[in-house]
Amino acid sequence: MDAIVDIEKYYSSSLNEFTTALEMAIATSHATTSLQVDDRRFWASILFTRLCTFSVSILCLCPTGKLNQNCNHWDFGAVASLSRNVFECALTFFYLGVDTIIDEEWMARLRVMQLHDCMSRFRMFRNFDPNDEQLNEFEEQANELRSILQENTFFSNLPDRQRNKLLKGEHASILTQDEILQRMGEACSGARGYYRFLSSHTHSFPLSFYRMAEQGRGAGVENEVEKEYIGGALEYCTNTLKRCTDDMRKVFADIATFPSNSFYWDALKRAR
Repeated sequence: MDAIVDIEKYYSSSLNEFTTALEMAIATSHATTSLQVDDRRFWASILFTRLCTFSVSILCLCPTGKLNQNCNHWDFGAVASLSRNVFECALTFFYLGVDTIIDEEWMARLRVMQLHDCMSRFRMFRNFDPNDEQLNEFEEQANELRSILQENTFFSNLPDRQRNKLLKGEHASILTQDEILQRMGEACSGARGYYRFLSSHTHSFPLSFYRMAEQGRGAGVENEVEKEYIGGALEYCTNTLKRCTDDMRKVFADIATFPSNSFYWDALKRAR
């Protein structure tokens, strides 16, 4: 019985802390809306908004939470998928909107991202229809982006092998996830381990379902394992939200006025 009580307390505590962190994140996002900003802060705003949206969706999935008070459906798999989105979005937010780098490097990061976007669309539409007229436009745009990248001083000083890989448009960033984590000052091993755990549930790898029957989870029914897993994901997302909110306030410190209080959910309900 004590273990069950402890898990209930852990879930409730994790949910409350996540909700508080999300309230502050949304209030921060609202404070930066409609400001005239440069490209770096534009992308920081876009990615921070996406981070908040993922987090609101997580809260919608959490029984007894602000946005899901009457539902008793427990689905860690869905929470895991969105938590993985939070992790990836937080890395991109730092990489493109927060990291202190010279303009040439930032432009190289942006162009690599744009090239990846262009080639992703090319491959997607080619799968839909190999004769799609848009394919030529995507190829032209990709070649233009490659030319711009090759003229970029920072990009031209990268190792040949890395440059060739990036010019194929198969990678959205110059740095790996571990390299971004290192620049953030985060421990890579722990973050990587939890990322693998979330990924296993996101992709329905065996780790996500091998012990379903044994643990009594995965059927949407309230149980200790599901509750503990969701609590762990909320704890992880809380730490991520707090860090990103602090970074967002630093990035916009000279042009935005941030509220001392947190966001109120009634305002969100009225807005909808």
